Amino acid sequence: MQAKDQVKVLAFGFTIIRKEIREVSPGVMYRAIKAKTKNRPEWHVLAKDFETNTKLERRMTDLLRNPLIIED
Repeated sequence: MQAKDQVKVLAFGFTIIRKEIREVSPGVMYRAIKAKTKNRPEWHVLAKDFETNTKLERRMTDLLRNPLIIED
């Protein structure tokens, strides 16, 4: 989804989420869910400090049950 498209979707009241998983140092992973909303249109951390990728995926699945939340 392009930034222009995201602005349109946010204007209708949707929240856009995305997961971020990266290695910050050898053996240490950073796992977070980032979001954009109408009132906060820049990417910001919605949830972080997941112990495993599975826990992050479960939280993403829970969030996506809301019809006004979509994944980027």
